[in-house]
Amino acid sequence: MLLDEKIATRQSYGEALAELGEENKNVVVLDADLSGATKTSIFAKEFPERFFDMGIAEQDMMGTGAGLSTFGKIPYVSTFAVFAAGRAYDQIRNTIAHTNANVKICATHAGITVGEDGATHQMLEDISMMRTLPNMIVMSPSDDVQTKWAIKEIANVNGPVYVRLSRLATPVIYDEGFVKENNIKFEIGKAIQLGDGTDASIIATGVTVSEALKAQEVLKEKGINVRVIDVHTIKPLDKEMIIKCAKETKRIITIEDHSIIGGLGTAVCEVLSENFPAKVTRIGINNTFGESGKAEELLKKAVDMVKKKGFAKLGIRSFAEYAGISTQPIYDAFCNLKQFNEAVILSINDLYEDFLKTEILKSNYPPYKASGLAYVNFARREPELFKALFMRSRKGESGKREDESFNKIAESISKAYGISYETARKFHLEMWLIVHGFATQIATEYLTLPEEDVSDILTDSFNAFMKLYKGK
Repeated sequence: MLLDEKIATRQSYGEALAELGEENKNVVVLDADLSGATKTSIFAKEFPERFFDMGIAEQDMMGTGAGLSTFGKIPYVSTFAVFAAGRAYDQIRNTIAHTNANVKICATHAGITVGEDGATHQMLEDISMMRTLPNMIVMSPSDDVQTKWAIKEIANVNGPVYVRLSRLATPVIYDEGFVKENNIKFEIGKAIQLGDGTDASIIATGVTVSEALKAQEVLKEKGINVRVIDVHTIKPLDKEMIIKCAKETKRIITIEDHSIIGGLGTAVCEVLSENFPAKVTRIGINNTFGESGKAEELLKKAVDMVKKKGFAKLGIRSFAEYAGISTQPIYDAFCNLKQFNEAVILSINDLYEDFLKTEILKSNYPPYKASGLAYVNFARREPELFKALFMRSRKGESGKREDESFNKIAESISKAYGISYETARKFHLEMWLIVHGFATQIATEYLTLPEEDVSDILTDSFNAFMKLYKGK
């Protein structure tokens, strides 16, 4: 169903505007100094006389758009969602919605997927704000095809419309073949059912529809059949579809790139509470502002989760919930769960190596004994990180690092004590097994030996093994 091709809906918006401008001479476009990012520049290039760059003056832009609509023009006003719904809310409410002005507010860079644009640019409340306004239609198209359809269709609607668009490139869902094969029709206020699952219904909107379809495939492999409902129009909401899903599948899951307060999940709950009460699980942003950062910053937070909950609890979905973000930034940084987990392990390994160096430098013991004690102390102080590193399969890049470290230590033992490399490797392995035994017992709280006792036992073991191996 999902194509490999990915297109950002803001790009689709710009292209649709240019096509619409050719079809309808009353279409005008206004932007607030962001035409390159919102892609209204495509329209501006084709129809410069009908394009107005209002500068960094979003409130003025909304008022101007309302004014143009009184002269029979169809204004499409564009800026980032945080500026459209946030900074210009008063003008939207009183000048556009209250007067039922024929203005199309097309807000790009919505949701948490704006990534490194910054946490303040992650508009997570716009659906809630816009759907409460009388006269306002609220739409959140899921892909390139749907966006182009929506942008053209709303030109035929007499009244205000808010269209939520993404910065992120998302998979194309509704290619021509798929639409024809499944007899799919796009209609404002009518959701689209994808799949005939009977075990549960996943109700999604915007960029999360493609994620829901991925989940559908994963669940299918496990014998769980779910349907995906693409709610491209959040207001007016397709009540019939939602009630139908509740009656037929009983289990409802909503997913959105938005706060679960006042967004799609809330809208679905409102419908069901009044018509067919059913349990709804809402997946979205959990009463928090967004965070922005690079993959390295995601990894820091992931390591923090491992410290508190253990490596076994770490997954894409569980981490997204822990971090209070959507899964999309994680998939932007890492291809899959395997790559994500491996990156987390490498980050933990870096922490361990830093810990080891610090402990050896401040220790009064010889380096080899100091490193053994540091290993045990790491297990004592960070038991979950220790388990993640040393109580798992030694596969992947992290396993290679550990093998390299093991060989380097064996080389240093060989030189320091005048024994062959192979003998040093065997000596180090046997000592490591003893040290690892202590560390494992301490990490799992099976033993509570104080550091002094561990030190004495390691000293005795070292002296005994060295006497044995030097004699060989």
